[in-house]
Amino acid sequence: MLGTALLLLVDGGCGYRFSAGEARLPGGGRELNIAPVESAIAEAGWGGELGERLQFEARRAGLVLSADPAAPRLRARLLSLETIPRGIAAGGGRFAAREEEVRLSVEIVWQEGPTSSPPRFLREGESFVVAPELRGTQTNRALAVRRALQRLAERIVNESCRGFAWP
Repeated sequence: MLGTALLLLVDGGCGYRFSAGEARLPGGGRELNIAPVESAIAEAGWGGELGERLQFEARRAGLVLSADPAAPRLRARLLSLETIPRGIAAGGGRFAAREEEVRLSVEIVWQEGPTSSPPRFLREGESFVVAPELRGTQTNRALAVRRALQRLAERIVNESCRGFAWP
């Protein structure tokens, strides 16, 4: 009895859920075909990372991943990954640190049967700290890219379920 009450409290009270969502695509179906993500950037691996995150978010929303060519298809292309300075240096000498931001842009196209939507462009950014004496600056950058990719994947799946840009 206490275990059930605790489970209900955790399930409903803190936002975590133990089952998949009940998302539906605009036609009422739950099957989605996610094409491999194309990458137009020089750094290897980020296109695959976005593809994995899209699949994870689709499953988490309750959609069924399908290889059926008749299922609605989501195509994504990673267009750019930029790192730009965001803040001025704080401190001095070897302890100077500054804030930078990674910015990602993605092109999304939804296809249903022979028709496809016009491309939709999404952007996302995440900041991180850079310093000459800071170990793991590249790790901080990679973590920032992963966070931005995660938010992009969430947005793409949410928009897919709401019907934005479907043909």
